[in-house]
Amino acid sequence: MPSRPNRFVVLRSLAATTTERRALCAVQNRLEQDLAPWTDRGAVEVIVTRLNLNFEIGRVSEIDARIRDNEFVEAVKGLPLAGIEAAARRFGAKTTLTAWDPKWRPNSAQFADEVRAGLIPLRTKLLHIRRVLEAEVYDPPTEADQARVAAEMARFARERAAFAEDADRARPTPTHIAEVREATFRAGVADLKRFDGHFALGDLMGRLDAKSGRGSAQAGRALPGAAASPRPAAGRERLFADARAAADLGAAALQAFRDDLSKDENTALATIFDDLIARVEAAAQRYVPPGDHASGARA
Repeated sequence: MPSRPNRFVVLRSLAATTTERRALCAVQNRLEQDLAPWTDRGAVEVIVTRLNLNFEIGRVSEIDARIRDNEFVEAVKGLPLAGIEAAARRFGAKTTLTAWDPKWRPNSAQFADEVRAGLIPLRTKLLHIRRVLEAEVYDPPTEADQARVAAEMARFARERAAFAEDADRARPTPTHIAEVREATFRAGVADLKRFDGHFALGDLMGRLDAKSGRGSAQAGRALPGAAASPRPAAGRERLFADARAAADLGAAALQAFRDDLSKDENTALATIFDDLIARVEAAAQRYVPPGDHASGARA
């Protein structure tokens, strides 16, 4: 598999059959046993002693022979017993796989190298068997599959081209972003000035000022001692309620816009909103129920 070098695939027509897989499993088990590290030290000492006796010319003391054999045993520690025995036979027959002068007895390092060289074919065969047994079986793609893959690749190419085109476009500058936000803010303020779709909030406040406490106070100052003429209460109460509802609605909407601007850290627009909220709340405080206004005027 090109994308995964450690995985292998095989066509279904070329995959191993059940009988072949059983035979390969048997060979795999035997190779794994042959490549297992030795555990019987006595068997290794016998092989090493027999190897060194073939190269004895003079008499060697028992202590020297034991030290020499122990070096050979330690050199092949961790290697399989079958490989050690095969290497000893090759030294005896002078058919070694590594470079060696038959005139001289091999040392422990040469013997270990010969054992490892003899294990290479076994390990290669075991690796090949494992690849065959672990390979993923697949069916070759049909023409419909190939067409679907080609269409998906074309779609991906178009998306990449569009993405590259968008990346090449000019980014909006901070000045342009600020202008767009200010235009949006002014459009929202213009919408807030409309109440109930019939008349503007400013017109409603002006009419209320003309008909309520401010006009009464001015009339009282113009005509001292004159009694205030009674006015119909129902119309004034409805007018006061509409004005107060409009003021509360405008204050709440402005506060919502103000909170959003605080998240964006737009100080200039936030200051404008604070001023508008203060004005609307101050205007709303002037519109109290007629009874409360009258008592305030008397006080």
